[in-house]
Amino acid sequence: MKKRSSKAYGSSCRKQNTAAAPSAFQPGHSLCCGGIVRRNKNLRLALGLGKLPDSAFVFGTAEGHVRDPDRITQDWKRFAAARGLPKVTLHALRHSHAWALIASGTDPVTVSRRLGHGSPVVTMAVYAHLFDRGDESAAQAIDSAMGIGD
Repeated sequence: MKKRSSKAYGSSCRKQNTAAAPSAFQPGHSLCCGGIVRRNKNLRLALGLGKLPDSAFVFGTAEGHVRDPDRITQDWKRFAAARGLPKVTLHALRHSHAWALIASGTDPVTVSRRLGHGSPVVTMAVYAHLFDRGDESAAQAIDSAMGIGD
């Protein structure tokens, strides 16, 4: 089997700020990026390796290097099966995360940053249909701002 380049996984697998994420995985949960980062940090401290840089991979090794994406996928499958979770791919979880952020009203720039996109343009190209809330809400916002219809 041909190995995939780890460069393709760089931006989307980098550490993300989870503090304000309105997602099903709350900060501190072992599935949440914060839980993974915390676990890696504790392992590094126990080994006397110190703190990882902010650019470290969330699913990286204790040394901060990228892990084989196929290994991450297999680990996820075992983790989910052991806990009786639905068979959902990591990529589907990524899209679910994006959908949950958009559905909660999170702005496109924040969604873009959370997903590791290089620009909100990328996010909008993929998820624009989820941001469509119709012209009625835009008209109501303008009416309200102008004091019309109160």
